[in-house]
Amino acid sequence: MIRFAGIDIGAERHMVAVLNEQGEVLCRSSPFGEDASGYAGLVELLGSPDDCLVALEATGTTGAIYSWL
Repeated sequence: MIRFAGIDIGAERHMVAVLNEQGEVLCRSSPFGEDASGYAGLVELLGSPDDCLVALEATGTTGAIYSWL
């Protein structure tokens, strides 16, 4: 099953939501911090990268999170 994650970028806190192939919500919009523990929580929430497509908001601050993922 493929999962789709959308990430809204903020200055100090970001939001992520995850859907499955059928459009069912697996994770409602949830915050995570702009730090190592926030990113670690995101990776845990997203699970295996083999079946997860991530879309990021296109802003100037996406570099850190893009590199982390």
